[in-house]
Amino acid sequence: MHAVFRAGALLVAATVGVGCTHEVGRSIDASLGTTALPRSSVSIQPAMGRLDVLPVECGDQGETLISADAADVQRDGIHLVVANSSGSPVNLAVGEAAYFGLRTGAQTEVVFGLAPGEWAVQCFRGEERPDPTGVTPIRFEDRRQAWIPPNLECAASSRIVSAGLTNRPSIHESPRAAARRVIWRLPADARLQRAGYMEADEPLVRVSTHTSIVGILRFTHDQSRWAIAASKCTGSGLHFTTGGF
Repeated sequence: MHAVFRAGALLVAATVGVGCTHEVGRSIDASLGTTALPRSSVSIQPAMGRLDVLPVECGDQGETLISADAADVQRDGIHLVVANSSGSPVNLAVGEAAYFGLRTGAQTEVVFGLAPGEWAVQCFRGEERPDPTGVTPIRFEDRRQAWIPPNLECAASSRIVSAGLTNRPSIHESPRAAARRVIWRLPADARLQRAGYMEADEPLVRVSTHTSIVGILRFTHDQSRWAIAASKCTGSGLHFTTGGF
């Protein structure tokens, strides 16, 4: 048995490539009072069959041992089960997202809300996430069509603006109902749709017209309330309840 934890995610670009073992290291200017980050290795062993949970081991020499070169995403995100054999607490980076505090001698299942694609997976110590440059990424594939892209599609004459909304609906409301509560005005042909992963713990809602996606709402837990960050295309006719937005 192992616990399942969910990690925050950033949607970022990933490097592309397939290989076996790669070394990656990054130095910080010692003249600024910091020290060089230790070198770490990532070893990838292709697996037989399909996996929807990626097995990862954090070794006692700081190495990352991965037992597959690809895995399928699930309906709530990218799943990894991590065995920490290092003898001390370590952290796990997937792309530029991270989970901190993997217990020693335990297996932990971690879920990231990253989009399907290719992401570097690395164990690390300390607060600073390792540089994924040069690390062979793992392919996370969406064969079940679990991911709905949340990307804005603004017109060339438009721009993207973002704000945190002051209205915080109850987490007992569905994401679409909560989205309607914080929207003051919708374009005439707009509709609200779940985006990202349908069963994500912290969901996304997109505002779509018949031609494009003009708004995105990102929900995170704030005790018993939803904290909502919104982005929209200017000139789309979409307005939220936060003043001036």
